Order: sequence, then structure tokens, then C-alpha cells
Amino acid sequence: MVEGALRLRAMAGRIPSTAERNADRAGTLRAVAALPPDLPDGWQLRLTADHRLALEAEAPAGGTAVALLGEMVRFAMAMDPYLDRLEAAGA
Repeated sequence: MVEGALRLRAMAGRIPSTAERNADRAGTLRAVAALPPDLPDGWQLRLTADHRLALEAEAPAGGTAVALLGEMVRFAMAMDPYLDRLEAAGA
């Protein structure tokens, strides 16, 4: 992480459990593996210990609450197409 940068993180889905009968776990894993090259520069997709998916990005830390809120809104809006892809894959 860059010093003075803001780390933005959102839970984007989860890998289905093997106990879920109708879940396409293999298909979800393939879709998740294909996503990182399409993410904006500096973004990461992480798998947490409890099999949730986290989208992360860094943004400049603004000096005001308005700047902080603006970065959060930009991140949330930019996530939309990636969240759609994960949802379509069953994550």
C-alpha cells in the first residue's frame, strides 16, 4: 500500500460451498480466475479465508470528507460491471 493512500475494499461475492447442491462451484472458480486481467490497474480480487471475494483498490487520500466520499462513490460505481460478472457466475 502506498503511504497516504486510501484502501477501498468491498465484498463482491463468495465461492459456493460444495454442500450447495445446485451451485456450479467449478464454473464460479473459472469466472473468478478470469476476472483479474480485466480489472482496472491497481485493483485486486482476493479470496478471503471464509471463501468470500473482496475487490480492493487504492485511491489518493483526500484532505476532506467530501474527497473521501467522492473516492468511495467512484469505486462503488466502477465495481458494477465486475459485480455483475461475479453474480452471473454464481458468486
